[in-house]
Amino acid sequence: MTVRYYSYEDADAPQLDAQAGSLIALLDACLIDGYSSGGTEKPPLNWEIAFTGTDKRVYKSTSPDAFPSYLRVVDDGSSADGAESAQARAYRTMSDVDTGANATSEVLFKKTTGGSGRPWVLIGDERAFYLCVRISGYTQLHFYGDVVAQGAGDDGAVLLHGGGSGSSSSAWECFAMTESNGSSSEYQPNCYWLKDVDLIGDSGRVRHYSYNHFSNFGDDVLSHPNPVTGEILVAPIFVGGFDNSASTHYLRGRLPGGYERLTNYSAGVFEIIGGVNGLSDRDIVNLQHYNSSAESIFVDITGPWR
Repeated sequence: MTVRYYSYEDADAPQLDAQAGSLIALLDACLIDGYSSGGTEKPPLNWEIAFTGTDKRVYKSTSPDAFPSYLRVVDDGSSADGAESAQARAYRTMSDVDTGANATSEVLFKKTTGGSGRPWVLIGDERAFYLCVRISGYTQLHFYGDVVAQGAGDDGAVLLHGGGSGSSSSAWECFAMTESNGSSSEYQPNCYWLKDVDLIGDSGRVRHYSYNHFSNFGDDVLSHPNPVTGEILVAPIFVGGFDNSASTHYLRGRLPGGYERLTNYSAGVFEIIGGVNGLSDRDIVNLQHYNSSAESIFVDITGPWR
């Protein structure tokens, strides 16, 4: 599947600001229509608009391999942040722009603080995308779509990751696979599975699993450069959660194209990097996800992810 990279730095790229509809315009451009960049056409990800309304969209993957899901985005200024965020929710089925069943809890796709246009990048394929927005003093990383599932029959492994209300962002937290079950507070905030692992319950809670495990991805890593190879070391980002029916934690899959940085290479926001260990034939973009340059993940912009 083709992976494509879109950036606010492209000529004629959409602007993301605190105007109603600005996020929908960006998603329409990247997912549906494409746009021109200095006379060169940037093709879209070839998703489709299943339903539409005033400052509302329901997006859907067109891949025959995609898990059944819809992404509903309301960008009319009615969020808890007003027009500085849009409301997002994933559904298993929908019959119109306002009606669906088997939904996740709602998250916010943060656009800006203070009203001005903000830097952004979007990376995706036909089944999932990352949207990273540099808001005032913080960076919010969003994700929607199919993970690379462990189980062949797990068609509920659709992840929605956004932010909460207010002027700050929601960091991508991580946990050790050996950590005890703990409480519901030990799950990634503002992040949900479309269906629980038993495919019965909706809006299952999510854990990101980390090799180095500190608190947020990128916080506590090995020294750079690695004296053995001099390379930037990375590992896949594994995701799981809690099985309500069995009261156990589980591993469900990995994020497509997403990598945990294992050495403390100091990368800039949206910096594109080559020569990453095990990914020497691919380019990687650094996506900061909170308020520190150390708190970031890498995403493959060459592909394929699957």
